Amino acid sequence: MREVFIKNKRDLTHLFHTIGVHPMGIERMIPRGMFHTVLLEKIKPIPANILKQECLSVGAECAIHEGSMTHHIESTQALMMATEEQYHLLIKNLEGQPFGLPKIGEELKRLLFSPSNDLVLLAHDKTLDLSKKTAVMGILNVTPDSFSDGGLYTTLNKARERAESMIQEGADIIDIGGESTRPGAEKISAVEEIDRVIPLIEALSQIAPIISIDTTKPEVAEDALKAGAHIVNDIFGFHGSMDMAKIAAKYDAGVVLMHIQGTPETMQKNPRYSDLMREVITYLEESIHLAEMAGLSLNHVIIDPGIGFGKTVEHNLELLQRLRELTALKVPILVGTSRKSFIGKIDGSSVTQRMGGSLATAVTSVLNGASIVRVHDVKETVQAIRVIDTMMKEKNV
Repeated sequence: MREVFIKNKRDLTHLFHTIGVHPMGIERMIPRGMFHTVLLEKIKPIPANILKQECLSVGAECAIHEGSMTHHIESTQALMMATEEQYHLLIKNLEGQPFGLPKIGEELKRLLFSPSNDLVLLAHDKTLDLSKKTAVMGILNVTPDSFSDGGLYTTLNKARERAESMIQEGADIIDIGGESTRPGAEKISAVEEIDRVIPLIEALSQIAPIISIDTTKPEVAEDALKAGAHIVNDIFGFHGSMDMAKIAAKYDAGVVLMHIQGTPETMQKNPRYSDLMREVITYLEESIHLAEMAGLSLNHVIIDPGIGFGKTVEHNLELLQRLRELTALKVPILVGTSRKSFIGKIDGSSVTQRMGGSLATAVTSVLNGASIVRVHDVKETVQAIRVIDTMMKEKNV
């Protein structure tokens, strides 16, 4: 006797086939074998009690605050535990209920049964197809003060050679940054940043598969998109400036919307959270809303939990362990852990000695739902990720 762990329908289907179950039986039993736990953040006592009864009526469970029965609380969380078959029945039953319960049913349907986007629309009529493999984004900082490679690629020739090397090693995206966002980094002017990045983008526009501009300045983003960039990578997730969102929409660009607490100057000065995942998800939901307000559809959006941006070691590890919760937003997830200081705080390694930790966190990210990893060590990461893609058997490499 042994316990089996089912991560997805593919695993369950494979197990049924191994047992020798009839195809009609497989089709009937899959919804009964897939189990989901869903947390509803805030619901008033009356609808919470109705929701609990409806869950029980289909054989599911729903945990709510003990004060919900007596209305001694203003609102409660609701933790629903059910199979896919039970959720289908529950959603149908909620359609005729009052107190906003039909809307909860619609949200359940979207969360559990709507596919996530795996074809990202980019500027210049490009697309990023994430259905077949995990994408590797190569980091190219043309700065004198970045934490890992600052000063290495400050000339156009050296930067171009590094980009060509990363492309040869298998990078799907080249992410170009002209201003350091390391903790405590000083700001530079838009003019200086433009002078650093635009010649390189122009030089790579015909050879790089996809170019991303890592910037917080709308004017830099616009010049980069004009020069041939396809993606705007904004560490503030449009919270810093709606002009950034409007420019991305103007050029139909792809966008990476990241979570950050504070600014690069302040973010590592005692970061605190009352509920890490809820606060990160809420921030990113707001970022997506800002993108949509500017005219960008979800098909243009990638999210990034912001490892190391206003987080302690413990926060970073929790984000990696619970990364799959971000899939509720139905857009691709990018994770950047490469050579970051939290790895060194775990084992004492210097910034140039963190490849092992970087690979471990990249692999963990992909296993937990990431579709893109942002890295310095492209060759080694591509090899590790291709092995993981093949093992997962969900991406047809």
